[in-house]
Amino acid sequence: MVIGILIALQINNWNQSRLDRIAETKYLKSIDKELIYNNYLNQSIIISRLPKKVEGLTLAKKYCENEIIVTDTLEFLNRVSYGGGAGGYDFGKRSTYDELVNTGNLQLIRK
Repeated sequence: MVIGILIALQINNWNQSRLDRIAETKYLKSIDKELIYNNYLNQSIIISRLPKKVEGLTLAKKYCENEIIVTDTLEFLNRVSYGGGAGGYDFGKRSTYDELVNTGNLQLIRK
């Protein structure tokens, strides 16, 4: 009878380990997709717009240093404001990471 219980425990441990590896694979694939998306977002929204942002900030600096005179206020504000903040964009996804931390499943990810 003791041998039967030990075998049942071993089978249970093996099955739980198998389920953990399946969950780990699912999480890692999901993180990979999020990283690919975040990289695309970073390239398309931030890096590709960098020259225009630098231009807007340079224009604002010149205005503050009295190097230019503004003749069209609306155009000036439009150009300068482009160099300001992030424009309200989402900087990526991290829902899988948040799920791992919030559920305690981060321990499933092996080194």
